[in-house]
Amino acid sequence: MVGTHQLPPNLLKLFAPRPPLPYSKPLGRDPDVSIHKKHISCVSPLLDRLKLEAASTNEDGVNQENGEKDPLVDRMPPETLTDSMQVRFERRQEERRRRKEEQLAREENYDPKQDPNATGDPYRTLFISRLSYEVTESDLKREFDMYGPIDKLVIVKNKLTGKSPGVCVHTVRT
Repeated sequence: MVGTHQLPPNLLKLFAPRPPLPYSKPLGRDPDVSIHKKHISCVSPLLDRLKLEAASTNEDGVNQENGEKDPLVDRMPPETLTDSMQVRFERRQEERRRRKEEQLAREENYDPKQDPNATGDPYRTLFISRLSYEVTESDLKREFDMYGPIDKLVIVKNKLTGKSPGVCVHTVRT
């Protein structure tokens, strides 16, 4: 770089070259070439042998020639039937169709006027979020009472755990 000799010593150290790499002895061989030759043979003699053994044994694993039972038959896992792609696709389609019908039935039966938790005028309802998890309804009533009368104030809670996600519904009385 041009002008690095004019830098102060503490910055000049940042531009110093790295130390040379340590010396290591050469291997004497190419590391990419394998030393051991692998013996690769054909699979067809093994397949012929398996076909002969399968033909000479019955389904119980008993050899028909000498009457001995094959010890591998007991250790073999039982055959498991798997669904074909078409059967799985049809099953998933049926499941989707069933879920869609259930959703449509729920939508037909839904009446928001009969819901006890959905009462109130939407134009007088405030949704307050990012509340502290420790806040109570009495704390919120005390805070919002100065702005006017409160019709309903509910901290939303999980039905299973009873914990609040930090959200409140505030309905103002007019």
